Amino acid sequence: MTVLVPDPSLLEQNLTVLALKQSDLANKIRELPESQHLVVTQAKNHLPILIKNGLSLHSQYDPSREGRDFDKNSTVPPDCCLIVYGLGLAYHLDNLASRLRDITVYEPDPNVIRAALAHRDLTGLIPKLTILSRGDALPAVPPEQRRLMIHQPTRRVESRMAAELEAWDAGRDIPRPSSDSQQRILVVPPVTGGSLPIAFHAAKALRQLGYHVVQADLHTLGPLYDRFRKADLSRERKHRVGRRMVEFCGEYVFALAESEKIDTLLALAQAPLDPAGLNRLRAAGVKTAFWFVEDYRFLDYFRDLAPHYDYFFHIQGRAMEEELDKLGVEKHAYLPPAADPDTFKPIRNEEDLAPYRCDLSFMGAGYPNRRSVFADLLDYDFSIWGDGWPLDTPLGRHVRDQGRRIPTEETPLIFNAAKINLNLHSSVFTRDLDPDGGFINPRTFEVAACGAFQLVDRRHPLSRHFEIDCEMAVFDSRKDLREKIDYYLARPAERDEIASQARTRVLAEHTYQHRMTDMMAHIVGAASIAPHSSQQSLA
Repeated sequence: MTVLVPDPSLLEQNLTVLALKQSDLANKIRELPESQHLVVTQAKNHLPILIKNGLSLHSQYDPSREGRDFDKNSTVPPDCCLIVYGLGLAYHLDNLASRLRDITVYEPDPNVIRAALAHRDLTGLIPKLTILSRGDALPAVPPEQRRLMIHQPTRRVESRMAAELEAWDAGRDIPRPSSDSQQRILVVPPVTGGSLPIAFHAAKALRQLGYHVVQADLHTLGPLYDRFRKADLSRERKHRVGRRMVEFCGEYVFALAESEKIDTLLALAQAPLDPAGLNRLRAAGVKTAFWFVEDYRFLDYFRDLAPHYDYFFHIQGRAMEEELDKLGVEKHAYLPPAADPDTFKPIRNEEDLAPYRCDLSFMGAGYPNRRSVFADLLDYDFSIWGDGWPLDTPLGRHVRDQGRRIPTEETPLIFNAAKINLNLHSSVFTRDLDPDGGFINPRTFEVAACGAFQLVDRRHPLSRHFEIDCEMAVFDSRKDLREKIDYYLARPAERDEIASQARTRVLAEHTYQHRMTDMMAHIVGAASIAPHSSQQSLA
């Protein structure tokens, strides 16, 4: 990533124009030191883009086009007081300024203002702007005479202020954190299963964002759960034991929420909570949110739970939205998985990587479609890691370490060591590629965060989050998979370039801090989430 240095002459040129209208602000900007949490780099078309706390405020490809799209579906009357939340590098203001005489911009971070003035020639734009920052009074304009527009990337990094502005614009009380001046969040993981690491990543990201986080340690019940599920007991007996465990977990979670004075509960997929426990929490004033990181076609238990949560986040698209609408769930939104860059990162130590080296690698469970598709690849140097694979078959001879379950901390070694990581999404509905999956698994983001190369089966949402062929290599069939394997094995430089671009995109847009920022913006600013909100990506 090329880091651009500020242009002192451009900064002074812009400040001279700004001083004619807002001299106090110009003087304040002149006195600001260089910010350590801002980075300016280049988009694909070489325009500058601003990254704040690892979050990109602009398109990585064409920020000017993204800026033109900002107001394409809006109509702002010429005599309206327009207030735009978020300055960024002001690409989204260029088109507005071409048809409006005055725009009020509220940018909470003065360092962002300085970065914009030091990297873009805004001398033609500044005369039309009134720039406000944290602590400045908003215009005293009646609601019917003003219009608020939110720059969504700025919302990601300054979500609480965005929620306050929306409340002010709607004439509502401004949402505030709890009485101790900090949102207190209880994260409830499953007892075991694939979403358990996601719960840990989400809790960590919330702490990094400054929230007070309490984590229910229900995963300690995992061995007990596994033991009774595998026991030689009748189905009825297992069901009764399971119900007792859910009741115990619900009582424990309620006690935690009560003793820790919790504001918001975030439960991950398969968290052991039932409708009775959820209703009890809501009656006690706790906001409840559920992140369903599962395929709704396969695991449909969400139907019983979704109506009992205040907020429901999911990883699938319109079909899932329709299911939730039928259930009467009002507040639901699309929120895809992500990666924790502290866990998933490049590893260069050859001694650590040597045991995992191979041409092709796959890490994950042996679902039927994976068993079938991977059986065609046995002539490659192919290593399979994970459980659920038939060890007594030709495919099983490629399974490493007797098919043990791989802990999260080991997976980056596997990803970094392979020339090509295969990423075939799981399915129980086909023995081939599943074109109707409609979601992206966490592995897609995690391999990319490692700066490792992957071949992933084409999924409809993939192009919403990565540029195909530039940041993500895809395959469309078994035949295409073999052709892509041969192609990329022969081209290490191309693999490295794609992997590097994918890592840059993940760090800029797809970490758990991004996801938790989006989630909490909706929960803290309660009115900002609405039915069908998945039509606009939160990522």
